[in-house]
Amino acid sequence: MDIGLQRLYRSIQLAPAITTVLPEEIGKGEITRISTNNGYQASYWDLVYDRETEVSGTVREGFRLLFCMGEGIEWMSDRKGMQLAAGEACFCMDADVSETMCYEAGCRYLFHSFALDLSAVEHTFSTYVRNPKDILRNLNAMHFKVTPEIRRKLREISLAQKETSMFGMLRVEACLQELLWLCVDAATNDRMISRMHQDDAYILQRIKSGIDADPGKAEKLDHMAREYGISISKLSRCFKEIYGMPLHAYVIESRLCEGARLLAEGGLTIGEISERVGYAKQSQFAAAFRERFGVSPKDY
Repeated sequence: MDIGLQRLYRSIQLAPAITTVLPEEIGKGEITRISTNNGYQASYWDLVYDRETEVSGTVREGFRLLFCMGEGIEWMSDRKGMQLAAGEACFCMDADVSETMCYEAGCRYLFHSFALDLSAVEHTFSTYVRNPKDILRNLNAMHFKVTPEIRRKLREISLAQKETSMFGMLRVEACLQELLWLCVDAATNDRMISRMHQDDAYILQRIKSGIDADPGKAEKLDHMAREYGISISKLSRCFKEIYGMPLHAYVIESRLCEGARLLAEGGLTIGEISERVGYAKQSQFAAAFRERFGVSPKDY
C-alpha cells in the first residue's frame, strides 16, 4: 500500500471530523468522515483510482452498515470474503479483524460506511425483543436492497456530516438511529419476500416499486388489485405483513415524504407540489402535511 495513502487513511480514522481528497498521483475523489462523542461514525467515500490500489487496515468497530452506491466492491477479512453489488447494503459485526480491499483503476467507488456502538445497539434492541444478541447475530453479513426511503436518509446524513457543531453531530446520531431501523426493516422484508410464492412476491415488489418511483400516480387499492388479478383482502394482508403498514397508509406516507423533499428542493409552488404528489386540492395536501410533520408546507 502506498505510504502516502496509508498516512491519509490513518488520519481519517483518528480525526473526529474531516473532509479530505485523494492525492493527485493516486487518483481523484474525497472522503468525508465524522465521529460523535457517543461513538457514532459516519463516512462517505467517492473515489476513482488511477491505478489498481490495495488498501488494508484493522476494523475495530463492532457494528457497521455498508452501502454500495457506485461500482460493486469486494473485500477480504481474516475470516471470509465479502462483496456488495451496486444498490446493495449489508450488516457487518466483526470486530478487531484485518480487512483488505482492492480498487480497480478507473472505476468510481461510491459508498457509505456507518459504525454504531454495539452495546448501544443491543440495548436499543432489548427494549423490543427478548434476545437482541440472537437478532444481531442473524443480521450479521445479511445483504439487502437500498430502498428509496434508505436513499433519502443517506442524503440527509451526507448533509448532516458537513455540520461539525454539537447540533450537527446530534443530527447525525438521530439519522443513524432511524437508518438502522430502516435497514433492519428492509433486510427482514427481503427475507420474508424470498419465502413467499414467487407470483405474490413479484406483485408486491412491483406495486411498492411503482409507489416509490412516483407516489403521485399510485392507483387506488381496488384498481391495483384488479390490475394484478389479486383480491383486495389478500393484497392488503400481504402488503401489511411484509412492509409493516397498510397499503393505503404507505401511499399517503410516500406522497407526503415526496412533498417534503420537493419543498426542500424549492422551485415549485405548493399547488404544483400538491398536484404532483397526488392531491386534487392544495388544502387537502396542506392539512395532511401539517398532521404528518407538525408544520404547514409554507413553513417547512
